[in-house]
Amino acid sequence: MGTSPYIADVAIYGFWFAPKNWATCNGGLFKLSQNIALGSLIGRIYGSDKDCVALPNLGDRAPIGFYSGYGGGGLSRFEIGDSGGSKEVLLSPQHLPAHSHEATFSPLGNGEPAKLEMNDWPADESVPVDGDYLAVRGATADGPETLGFGAYAGPEAFVELGGVEGGETTGRVSVLVDEGSEPVNIVDPFLTLNYCIALRGTFPSRSH
Repeated sequence: MGTSPYIADVAIYGFWFAPKNWATCNGGLFKLSQNIALGSLIGRIYGSDKDCVALPNLGDRAPIGFYSGYGGGGLSRFEIGDSGGSKEVLLSPQHLPAHSHEATFSPLGNGEPAKLEMNDWPADESVPVDGDYLAVRGATADGPETLGFGAYAGPEAFVELGGVEGGETTGRVSVLVDEGSEPVNIVDPFLTLNYCIALRGTFPSRSH
C-alpha cells in the first residue's frame, strides 16, 4: 500500500487499530457532510441512516468479488454491497441420504401370544372367501372335489393348533437416532485480520 491510497481503498492490516485517515470496516456510520468525497464513492451501498451512510462491515464476514459469475457459467451474480450467507445450517430429513437406524421392540405386556385356529366342523367350501377358516376336509356329494374351508361357526367350533410360536402382538418400537436437532456449523477455517477503509487520499478516476 502506497503512502497516498485511493479514497475508499480497503486494506488488510496485522495490527488491531485503524491507521491515521483510515477506519475499521465495521459498518460504522459517518455524516456525508464530514466526508463528501468518501460519501460520493460508496454512497448508501453498505447501508444508511438519515443523513449518515455506513462503512463496509467485514466483521465476522468474508469478502467476495462483485459481479461474480457475470456472463453465465452457472455461478451466482452479486452486486457490490450485497451480503448473505450463514454460519450454520439446520439439516432436515430431506437433506439426508437413504440410511438405516437401529430399532428395539418392547412388548407392552397387554397382548396375546400368536396362535392358529381351525374350524373343527365339516368344511362346506372348496374356495375360500374373506373371513373363512381352515375346516375338516370333506367331499362334494357328487364328485371327488375336496372341501377344506368353512365360515365362522362360533367359538365352540374352533381348536387351537400347536407348532405356532410368537411373542406379544402389541408393543412399542423405539428407533435410535443420532442427535440432529442442533444446527451444523459450516464455518471454514479462518484467521482474523484487520480490514480498514481509507478516509483520505486520492480521488480515483474512472478508467473509461
